[in-house]
Amino acid sequence: MCVVRIDVDEEPNGTGFFVAQGVALTCRHVIENETDLSIIWQGDRHTVTQVQIPNKDVDLALLSVNSPNHDWVFLDDDVTDFEQLKTFGFPKNYPQGDPLTLEFEGFTGGSLSLIKLKDGQVEPGYSGAPLVNARTKKVCGVVKSTRDEDYALGGRAVPVSLVWRLFPELKPTILEIPKNPFLPRSGRIDLPDQFFGREKELRSVFEILNSGSSVAIIGERQVGKSSFLKAIAHHSKSQLNQYRRPVYLDCQSLIDNADFYEELCLLMDIENTKASNLKRALRRSKQSFLLLLDDVEMLAEENFSFQIRSQLRALSLGHDAPFKLVVAASVNLDELFPDARGRVSPLQNICINEFLAGWEEKYVKHFVDKRLAATPIRFSERDIIEILLQTQGHPQKVMEACYQLYNRYKEDCLP
Repeated sequence: MCVVRIDVDEEPNGTGFFVAQGVALTCRHVIENETDLSIIWQGDRHTVTQVQIPNKDVDLALLSVNSPNHDWVFLDDDVTDFEQLKTFGFPKNYPQGDPLTLEFEGFTGGSLSLIKLKDGQVEPGYSGAPLVNARTKKVCGVVKSTRDEDYALGGRAVPVSLVWRLFPELKPTILEIPKNPFLPRSGRIDLPDQFFGREKELRSVFEILNSGSSVAIIGERQVGKSSFLKAIAHHSKSQLNQYRRPVYLDCQSLIDNADFYEELCLLMDIENTKASNLKRALRRSKQSFLLLLDDVEMLAEENFSFQIRSQLRALSLGHDAPFKLVVAASVNLDELFPDARGRVSPLQNICINEFLAGWEEKYVKHFVDKRLAATPIRFSERDIIEILLQTQGHPQKVMEACYQLYNRYKEDCLP
């Protein structure tokens, strides 16, 4: 909400609205010759520190206010006959605020022409309220006066063109809007500087690894497991007590057992070998590995045998084992691999679960603020809440929702 109540001596006297950070626009007659001025915004009182009245023949004033961060309106002089215009102000009978709908009838004559309004009851207290064009969703005027306090005959408003004439700094310039920062829209995030959040989960994973255990990352699809594995790989050099070379293997691209071992050996830079010789090949390489297995569900397919999981377990037991595992799955490993003939799934007891949920509101807000920092566009608190409700905090869905919203704001900024 960008609309504020203008108080004189802490009593309601009219309406104003934010047009920039800490700057509110209202009518001159609302505040002229008054000294004890303040605004009420979101229930809190803020002191007016400066008043600008460049021309006393025009019923406009610009107020500087000590206020926390807030949204402000977009100004646009685009308005045509019979368009519906909406406003929100603080009439005397409704000091907490009341909406009003009017219709554009035309412009009055003269060099200081006004907008003529009809079909709405403009009462005292609406003076200074923003007049929003229902089509453009932007402010086209400032409510000035009523045509009749007791009947719905409309009123008059100062057009935005006159606002710009008095306060040219409020006229939007053609901005060079940067390209959309909410990328990539799909798939995992490979670049470390694009990965955001998950600090708590990263600390937990490395605590488990440094204790000698392996980890299972459990979370719904699109919650960011693949990107999280890449982040673990990136941070492993600085966070592991005993260095292990990170190797990321996407199981979704594999066909069968032979393909698994061939791809694994290729990524580890060791000789291509069969399962029976893998342990000896690892010993000859004199390396230890942090093996990050993505989409490990694929290993439950019929083309992959119990042997793979059994060997991964054997090669991961003990502090000095060749492997420590970090596997990503959508369900618990005991549900994923209910191996036959009464045997316990080999991965069930060596991987400690780390559950990956959607982002909380504070992380969504921090993510948005960081991505928007180098742009002139800002999302409102309402935008953040709507994104959170729409996406349930799933990072990939948050990214897509932010991408679409940024494009809408970018279109609004263009002339």
